[in-house]
Amino acid sequence: MKIRVVFLLSVLFLIATGIWAQGSGLGKALAVVTLYETEEINSRQFQKQLDRLQQRNQLLKTLESVGAETGNNQALSPDALLDAEIERILIRQAAKKAGVVVADTEVSKLIDEQRSALGPSASLEAFEAYIKQQSSMSLDEYRLVLRDGLLQRKMIAKEYPQLATNQVTVSEADILDLYEQRAASFISPRIVRYRYIIIDTSKMNPEQKKQALTKMDGFKKEIQTGKSAAFESIIKRAVLDTSFAAGDIGRYIGRNTPVYQQLEKIFGSAFCNTLFALNEDEISGIIESNLGYQIVQVTYKRAMFLAGLDDPVGPEEKVKVRDAIREALLSQRLALAQKNAGTEFIEKLKKIARIVRFKENYTWN
Repeated sequence: MKIRVVFLLSVLFLIATGIWAQGSGLGKALAVVTLYETEEINSRQFQKQLDRLQQRNQLLKTLESVGAETGNNQALSPDALLDAEIERILIRQAAKKAGVVVADTEVSKLIDEQRSALGPSASLEAFEAYIKQQSSMSLDEYRLVLRDGLLQRKMIAKEYPQLATNQVTVSEADILDLYEQRAASFISPRIVRYRYIIIDTSKMNPEQKKQALTKMDGFKKEIQTGKSAAFESIIKRAVLDTSFAAGDIGRYIGRNTPVYQQLEKIFGSAFCNTLFALNEDEISGIIESNLGYQIVQVTYKRAMFLAGLDDPVGPEEKVKVRDAIREALLSQRLALAQKNAGTEFIEKLKKIARIVRFKENYTWN
């Protein structure tokens, strides 16, 4: 939910400060901007932006009222929105003069990245509908918004090449300091991995379920005699016998993680509680789950513990906690350096540009 909220806010920020209807339009002049050519911002064009700004601010208010995290997002004023459009015009004109362009493929790649934030199976149509619902903006309009953002990023990279070489450092002391500040976030949950034998009874009638239980009881007796070797033998037989399925779950499952919650949704809480109560190498009895009858064997179990700096971030990960913290701090500091560079660059453009504001035509004062 947190990821979805952050993504929604980022989308609405782009929408609130984004592109308006193209063309000269009608309405009173709010500002005239000249860097290398002259462009006018008029009231009719700007009204769309004001409407979207109100939508974004209302969303922030709603999220805050229910205690949702909004990060650094704050309500914007109409004056701030007009400033953002002036800055966008300056960037576009500076980029045109410098021959800096954004390819359609770059915009498409960014859209794909944002679409994946809605879920791995989210289609382009679903993403377009989401943007339309949240902003009344078409996908083509949204592409123009993203293009402006990428254009600004490219201009900053051109003017401040030192940022591209990642001249941002993180010391060992910085890593240790963050680790100690956020120790609770490095607590690794109880983890298990298991193999299973299952007969799906979800579509069986009572008589068929009775037969399935009899077959599963036969597996149980076989395992009681042959232990792990018998379990392995049954798994191999499942290749030819389609009346049941067997194998390794294929991943490590942390208690109360998203994967665990998915498992609980499929098989039920009773199954998950039984699974996590088993010791490593222990084999369960017959478990009646939401999907059917199962027998499981825990092949790996690790207790909850505080991961150290030299521990991997997860049982299936090669990256150590130390390296994950370093990368996070580098990304954070690089983003701040880019933000400061952007502010400095905009101020330079403003000093050589001619910007005239017509405050008497403002409709929000």
